[in-house]
Amino acid sequence: SSCASAVSSIDHSQTVCVGVTGDQCEFTCEEGYLASGVHVCSENGQFSGGSCEPLPCSQGTVIPNSNRDKRHDNPCEGTTGDRCPYTCNDGFAPVGEMVCGSDGHFSGGSCVSVACSAIGEMPNAQTTCGADVAHFGDQCTARCQPGFFPMDEEHTFECLEDGTWSQEPLVCSDTNECRDAGQTTIL
Repeated sequence: SSCASAVSSIDHSQTVCVGVTGDQCEFTCEEGYLASGVHVCSENGQFSGGSCEPLPCSQGTVIPNSNRDKRHDNPCEGTTGDRCPYTCNDGFAPVGEMVCGSDGHFSGGSCVSVACSAIGEMPNAQTTCGADVAHFGDQCTARCQPGFFPMDEEHTFECLEDGTWSQEPLVCSDTNECRDAGQTTIL
C-alpha cells in the first residue's frame, strides 16, 4: 500500500511525505524544534510516528528586579513557546510577557522602575530633586523661602514603591500675615 500526505501529520513540521508501506520519511522541524523518532508509512496508508520536540531555553532566563533575578536563584525554565510567569520586586512594574523563543532565549518580559509624578508646585518654597524624573527610592527636598513659615526646616520627600510621594506638598505661609493679624490699629 502507498502513503501520501499533502501536509505533514507531524506538528511543527512542514515536510511532505510520499512512500510505500515501510518507507521512512526524513522530516525536518520548524526552528526551535528538534526531530525525534521515525515517521513511517504504515499498512493503513498513513504515515505515523516521529515528532518535533520543543528545544529548551537556556539563555535569558533571568529577569532583573524580579523573583527571577540572580538573587532569588529562580531562573525561567521551559521549551519553545513556554511562558515564564514573574513578579517584580517592590518599586518595579512588569512590562511584557516572558516567552521562550525558537532561538533558545527567553525574552519579552522585564521589570521597570516605578516613577513618581512630578513633585508638584509648592508656592514660596525652594525644591531640589536629584533627577528630572523621580523613581522609587529617589528623594526631593523642599524649604520655605525667607519670610515664609516654617522657616529653616528642610522637608524630605521620597518616591514610594507605588509611585506616590511620602508626604503632602509643603505649605509655606507668609510670616508677615501672622504678625499683621495680631496688630490692632489705634485711631
